[in-house]
This record gives sequence, C-alpha cells and structure tokens, in this order.
Amino acid sequence: MARVADTYASSFAVSAGEATSTALVAIDRLGSAREFARASDYLAGLTAVKKLLPVSINPDYAVFRVEMAGNTDMLRRSIGLADWLAEDEAARDLAAPFAAQGVPVGYRITP
Repeated sequence: MARVADTYASSFAVSAGEATSTALVAIDRLGSAREFARASDYLAGLTAVKKLLPVSINPDYAVFRVEMAGNTDMLRRSIGLADWLAEDEAARDLAAPFAAQGVPVGYRITP
C-alpha cells in the first residue's frame, strides 16, 4: 500500500516553487448548468490549479483558462482520474482558437 501511495504522490504532487504554466481546457458535451458546475468545480479543486477562468461558455461546451503549478502533462494525469471525463481530440479543437493564452487540451463528458 505504501508503494502505491508513493507512486501516486510522485505522479501528482506539486513542488513548492514549481514553475507556473497555463492550459486551455475544453470540456465538451456539457448538457446542463449542473454539468458545467461539476466540471468547473472539479478543475478548480485539482491540487496543481492556482486559478481557473472561463474563457468561452456555450450551450454544449466550455473552455477554461487554467493557471497551474507544473506542466500540462501533470494536469492531464490529474484530469484523467475522473471516470466521467475522457480526453478528446475534437474537444481540444474547441480550445484551439484561444491557444495564444495556453496549451489547448480537450475532454468530453462520458455517459
């Protein structure tokens, strides 16, 4: 059990003084205000996330600007723990118009 805990800690831990980076996270297939709130609350609650700002809100998707400690790969691993979100290339394209503000990544809500 301790080995498993050490593995997760090394994969998701944020070090003090770690460089800040920015990503644009698109969440596709938002069907309601409740799903929007669930997605934004989940992202804001991730350990590495310092600041979360909605950049674009549409009836079916939203794009968030995420300022975080660490890099985009660490953010992807953290988001990947949610069994109701799946990384999606088409959703990433929704964030692409805002790429000047950060690295675009995309997810879709799964049933």
